[in-house]
Amino acid sequence: MLLDTHDLSHLFSHMATILQRVSLKAEMSGHYASAIGAQRLLKDLLVSRRLDSDAKKAER
Repeated sequence: MLLDTHDLSHLFSHMATILQRVSLKAEMSGHYASAIGAQRLLKDLLVSRRLDSDAKKAER
């Protein structure tokens, strides 16, 4: 099963929203290591997507 561009965008935005919620709830509960982990994962997710996008543009 292949995902089209719309499906991938929806998946990434959903994952980003969930990670932001997890980070906020963990921080509010005093679980700072979990909050930092969620923020790092969010950064990695968004940066890797940006790098993949830039690499595809460079191939054209």
